[in-house]
Amino acid sequence: MRTLMTSGLILILLATCAANDDPQAAGAENGRNEMTDDGSTGLAEVLQSGTFGMAAQGDVGRRRAPWVEVATDHESYSSIWTANVGEGNPPAVDFGSNSVVFLLMGPQPTGGYWIKYLSTELENGTLKVAADLQQPGQGDMVTQAFTAPYIVLRVEDREFTIVEWINQGRLLWRTEVGR
Repeated sequence: MRTLMTSGLILILLATCAANDDPQAAGAENGRNEMTDDGSTGLAEVLQSGTFGMAAQGDVGRRRAPWVEVATDHESYSSIWTANVGEGNPPAVDFGSNSVVFLLMGPQPTGGYWIKYLSTELENGTLKVAADLQQPGQGDMVTQAFTAPYIVLRVEDREFTIVEWINQGRLLWRTEVGR
């Protein structure tokens, strides 16, 4: 009886750990800004998010800090996707009217890390993406595996020339867009 109870407790703990590593369960739903805090609409859509990007594969040549990549055509989109997401084919995008922005957290030592997408706004040619880096709390049970959280956004192309990643109200990364 005691062995059965112990086994059941272990299964519950493992299920809880797996749920805590899932950014979808933690609030990073896919969709067009329905999840934004400011009620903005229509500028961006989450195409995919995950925790096991290519940087989790142990490639020591990868960047360690969070960064942004921008695709403005099919060739750059495919290349950035393969290098950073790696899994499957990227979702279809019409680059005649859209661009794709990759928010990449870089390699992390365990599960429990993710990116919480909040909103996107365009201001004077600068695309400002508010997305907060999330990490496990002290004592949280997490997967013991390298992870590399990412979010891929389809953005209505409005001729922005700069992308800024805003993390908890502060500028985390700024990049110029080559077109």
